Amino acid sequence: RHAWDNSMNTLPASQVQVYAQLWELADEDKDGQVGQNDALSFFSKSGLTQETLGLIWNQANPQLSPVLTADQFVYCCQLISMAQNGAAPDINHIHGLVAQGVEIPLANFGGVAVTQPTVVANSSLLSSGSGQVWGSTENLHIWLAHFAEQDTDRDGFVSGEALPFFMMSGLPQTTLASIWTLSDVNADGKLDAQEFCAAMALIAGVNEGKQLPTSLPASLIQLVWPAGFPGQSAPAPAEASSGSPTGLWVITDAEKATDTATFQQSNIGGFIEGQAAVALFGQSGVPVTDLAHVYTLADVDGDGRLSQNEFFIAMKLIRARLAGNSLPSVLPNELKTSSSPGVAGVSAGGTIVSVLERRVAELEAKVTSLDSANANLQVQLNSVKSERDTALLGKQDAEARAAQAQAQVAALGSQQQQQNQALAQVNELAQQLQAAQAKMQEMQAYNTQLEAQLQQQAQQLKTAQFQAEQLNHQAAQAQAQANANPFGPPAGGNPFGGAVQPNPFVGSMF
Repeated sequence: RHAWDNSMNTLPASQVQVYAQLWELADEDKDGQVGQNDALSFFSKSGLTQETLGLIWNQANPQLSPVLTADQFVYCCQLISMAQNGAAPDINHIHGLVAQGVEIPLANFGGVAVTQPTVVANSSLLSSGSGQVWGSTENLHIWLAHFAEQDTDRDGFVSGEALPFFMMSGLPQTTLASIWTLSDVNADGKLDAQEFCAAMALIAGVNEGKQLPTSLPASLIQLVWPAGFPGQSAPAPAEASSGSPTGLWVITDAEKATDTATFQQSNIGGFIEGQAAVALFGQSGVPVTDLAHVYTLADVDGDGRLSQNEFFIAMKLIRARLAGNSLPSVLPNELKTSSSPGVAGVSAGGTIVSVLERRVAELEAKVTSLDSANANLQVQLNSVKSERDTALLGKQDAEARAAQAQAQVAALGSQQQQQNQALAQVNELAQQLQAAQAKMQEMQAYNTQLEAQLQQQAQQLKTAQFQAEQLNHQAAQAQAQANANPFGPPAGGNPFGGAVQPNPFVGSMF
């Protein structure tokens, strides 16, 4: 695409024009595209490391195209926002938040000026007295989702298991320790959902270049604890006009009937999962941190989802909060006892008993699965044992053959010459074994050459024998002449100058 066209990434109406402006600013060469050089220059203004920006580029642009589409550009900006808010950039998390209708906060590109849309009060940025921004309600949605991921045991707190997540921010451990101390307002060594959000806000602020405060900023307290900072006296809950069973925390039949219809529209398999509850409860207008506390109270069995009875409890708490009442720190007994469907006429499939039955079934299925896995492991173990036994038999056979060979070698001890020859041959064969095949042809050629040389030497030998016979014959003649004329000339000589001619027929090879 050569123009702004955000057709795939669904953006809130309040952010479409802002991202269009960011697109124009990033397109520095004004060719209608955001290429690699444009992206490198513009995204570097975020203050993130090149390594993090490289990871973001790969997630938003998995095909590694040299030019970003408008949708990929938006994903890059959203992933940069996640990283600036202290979270690991994860495009799957972006997809999940967008699907829930959560508005992802805009990334900070080093003071790049864009025309911001008018934002409603409940989503406006809150700043400290010094004018520094320490978080927004949009951030809270992301941070609470991260809290749910880190709270693996679903006890409403995180402690040591959150440290690796915080360290992904890249901040020094001493800074993270100070942030933990500031956020752990009740100094119990663990963080609840609100304290976790406060820590995330401080991490994001420090990563943006802000100086870590010595105490929690008032604006951050207002954002995370809108009903009152921990330790402050909360307003007394309002009482109903009459006593039980129509008190503040008693769920009426009319409320059950209304909530039953909502539950039947939203549940899957008799339960409302956590993400669906976030989207549904978020429509109430109750602050997100209060909704997190509502969810913790209502999830009585701590399985991370709401049964019908638990949904009744959550809706009652939300209504009470909207009426101006403070949320209880623990679940009132009236809510527990009045949450049964009762006269509303619905089945009690979501009761604690059914939950326990379901858990028993899950455990039985897990036991069956473990039994099956154990049987498979036993089969594998038997196979390993069989292979071990086979290998052991092979080893024993090899040892027996080795002993036999040693006995044969020892039997040659009485024949020293044969033993030496055998040992020499063994050594020679061991050295020549690998090279034997490669040198076979060379040896054959060499043998041929030797045979030719032998024939030549045999011929030369015959010639030498023939010459020796002639010399012997001449020597005999000379000796005979010497014996016949002791005063004559030397053998073979002619005093008159004529050379003695050998008889060509004497000793001829013909």
